[in-house]
Amino acid sequence: MFMEKILKRLKYVFLLCIVISFGMQFMYILSIELKLTLMQKVILIMIQTTSIVGYVYFDSNYQNQEKRKKSFLQMHWVLFILYCLNLFYILFLDPDFGRKVMKATLSFEDYFQYNVNLDPFETIHLFIRGYQKGVVTLEALLGNLLGNMLVFMPMAYFLPVLFPKLRKIRWFILTIIMMVLSVEILQVYLRIGSGDIDDFLLNVAGATLMYFLLKCFPLSHIYCLVGKE
Repeated sequence: MFMEKILKRLKYVFLLCIVISFGMQFMYILSIELKLTLMQKVILIMIQTTSIVGYVYFDSNYQNQEKRKKSFLQMHWVLFILYCLNLFYILFLDPDFGRKVMKATLSFEDYFQYNVNLDPFETIHLFIRGYQKGVVTLEALLGNLLGNMLVFMPMAYFLPVLFPKLRKIRWFILTIIMMVLSVEILQVYLRIGSGDIDDFLLNVAGATLMYFLLKCFPLSHIYCLVGKE
């Protein structure tokens, strides 16, 4: 009985972690002086995700099957929205990723000439050659290559789980292509950062790779819990 009470109250520990982690993120966003490294941002997002999952798990553990399914579905939507908000911030607002509006300093023609790459694999080759010559650090190389592959990978989980039609590979890939292409076009239109076809290829490749990796694991029990099997 004592242990059961402790387990029931664990949800409040996770709730406290949710409040603290989101509070820290808002402080970072609103503060000019506060800086976080890429690894610190990843850890913060992991804490947020783990806290939400933990809270839902201990909150729904003593509910009936129907309420548990509802909580599980709500958790997935909360996590998906959280991921989309973080993705939007990284892609359009985060100055640490070069998201600076260039309208005031560059005409659209100059921006397109110096900040848009339409030659496949050119940027990838530049980073690799730069690393070989010691001009580009390993962190910058991995951040550009692996970072661009990782950023859309969670879509390979969320989209098929929440939208049954996207469990088919052709619809999933088409959706990812349209999403990433829209982001690149919007970045160019707003003159935020740079528009690069290599970013597009790495984003799509990362999401597609994760889609096939997840196919190795049976997700039918998850589809059943969200009520969309």
